[in-house]
Amino acid sequence: MRIIVQFFVVPFFLSLWTISCTGTVFSEEADANSVDASQDSDLDTGQDGEVDGGENCDLDTGQDGGVDAGEDAGTDAGEDSDLDAGQDGSADAGEDSDLDAGQDGGTDVGVDSDLDAGLDGGTDAGDDGEANPCDGVVCNSPPADRCLDDGITLRQFEQTGTCLDGDCEYGYSDYTCPEACVSAQCQGCNPQWQDTTSCNCTPTQCVGCSGTKHQQDGCGNERDVSCQLDPIACPNGQVCGQNNECVVRTTNPVIAGDGPDPHVLRETDAQGNAVYFLVHTVHNSGDIPIYTSTDLVHWTLLPSGAFNKSRTPGNSLDINDGHFCSVWAPHINRISNGVYLLGFSASRFASAQTPCPGYNDDGGVYLASSSSPSGPFAMVDHPWEPFPSGANPNICSSDTRLNIPHSVDYSSTNCQGGFCHHIVRLDSDVFHDPLTGRWWMAYSWFTNSPPVVSWEEENHGEHMHITELDGNDPFAVKCDTNVPQIFAANPHDSDTLARLAAYCARCGEMLSFTKGRYGEEFTRDGFSWGVTEGASLFRRGDWVYLLISGSLWDSPYYHVYWVAAHSVEELVYTNSNRLVGRYLIPSQQQAFGHGTAVLGPDGVHWYFVHHHLDSSACVNGDCSRDVWVSPIEFEDHGDGLGDVYIKARFPAESPQVEVIQ
Repeated sequence: MRIIVQFFVVPFFLSLWTISCTGTVFSEEADANSVDASQDSDLDTGQDGEVDGGENCDLDTGQDGGVDAGEDAGTDAGEDSDLDAGQDGSADAGEDSDLDAGQDGGTDVGVDSDLDAGLDGGTDAGDDGEANPCDGVVCNSPPADRCLDDGITLRQFEQTGTCLDGDCEYGYSDYTCPEACVSAQCQGCNPQWQDTTSCNCTPTQCVGCSGTKHQQDGCGNERDVSCQLDPIACPNGQVCGQNNECVVRTTNPVIAGDGPDPHVLRETDAQGNAVYFLVHTVHNSGDIPIYTSTDLVHWTLLPSGAFNKSRTPGNSLDINDGHFCSVWAPHINRISNGVYLLGFSASRFASAQTPCPGYNDDGGVYLASSSSPSGPFAMVDHPWEPFPSGANPNICSSDTRLNIPHSVDYSSTNCQGGFCHHIVRLDSDVFHDPLTGRWWMAYSWFTNSPPVVSWEEENHGEHMHITELDGNDPFAVKCDTNVPQIFAANPHDSDTLARLAAYCARCGEMLSFTKGRYGEEFTRDGFSWGVTEGASLFRRGDWVYLLISGSLWDSPYYHVYWVAAHSVEELVYTNSNRLVGRYLIPSQQQAFGHGTAVLGPDGVHWYFVHHHLDSSACVNGDCSRDVWVSPIEFEDHGDGLGDVYIKARFPAESPQVEVIQ
């Protein structure tokens, strides 16, 4: 390995240890014949042994500054050249060599080699590429400090160099000693360099940095020298991810077993770190469980459920004066400091059910409160909880309340003789828009079964609406017959179906809103039955997003798609200007859906915590759904809107996930 010395920083009397006008030289250990332009000098074109480059300061014995191919030149194609294609096995100067001493003494770039020794096994980087010459090279052996010939100048080299093309280059500093320079030391004041500033760069947890720092030597001299700082390193349990950020890396699921319809609330602790609370469907098997996490990957089940109630599996969950069966899709929302809302879908009865009856599209959404996201909710001093969603009956007349979105007091079917979208049946999500300050609730509702009007025959099934909540009391729907009621999803909307299929190359795969457990076209009452459910609302910048699950819950076609607009009102499904795309696409008999969009621990990246169904097991009776986490990645489609499009994913084909911390 050669050692090359090169100028770096010269704040005072800095110059370059050099033997050419290019500022790059060989060390004193280099072969004197490797670059030779005369018979009697290592680097000479004259007779006085000085470094002479002719008129243009090259290394030359000719008139044009080139590398001479004369009889005694060091770079020659003759019999005595060190760079030769002859029998001595040195570098080849033949037809394919970069160093060729042809008739004009120039530098010939060969066909396939930088330094080629032809048949004799030299260094050849032919058509198959060249290894990095700096691989494995450590530049920590600089030339020794020395006194220059003037007897007063001390040259000191930096201890760490830089590799370039396999050679080490070292910066150095020249300065004048107070009295004299003897044996590489100044007489009168021996310099001892000390840092006066720290390295002026900032490493990240995964990426180091290079900068400079200022030094003084105690003899009145100063200089700036290069410096490097190592990465800070990630905390225990984290690794550097693909984008050089600390991540928790895992393979889904993050919660095994049966945890359908998960909802996640993001809170922050006193230090500003994210803390998450997760709840999920329990059917008729017990209290609503609450899990906590700090990274969206590792979850801890709290010892008490949301209501701190015991329950005999199969029987109703008895809370104050209510008795609830088919407890599905719970969600916890922070309303204000010390006020939390728990909403859940269920069939409510006036008396205990032992056992619970089957679900018959007869339920509603019910709400309770707590001072903590970990509960307990619906305390005994709030005997009216859980109460049905809708306008506050204490301040809103019955006529108004029943003509705007609300849930039934107790289990009952169909649309109660009014508009079906006024009956809040299931899968609610409460959303506070940080841009406008307004509160909203998304929910799903059913058509009459059997249909009673022709529109229901053509649009039979489960639809999705969004309505506005009372800003002063987000537990209640705004008491106003003109309250916004946005029709956000219709499972029979052919325009949306076509846009979803065209969203990406594979977006037409496993796309349906009307498929059942066995992949069959699902019908009810003799009509096609479609499903849109599992709403999740969030805002990112100028766009409000709504994630929607489609097809029956136990179908291999169960999937998630998204729509986006600048306002909640613009999410109406008839708005052709809203953005539409697929998100989680089923494949390999694995289906995905119903979850929560949540901001990650870093406060920048978004994730979707959702459930997964093994459809191949479900057809045999095991329809348990475990909990997965998937990144929500945003793409720029080149239409001037920026990175606002959610990337379509096939989670079954890539179950690994990185959560940026």
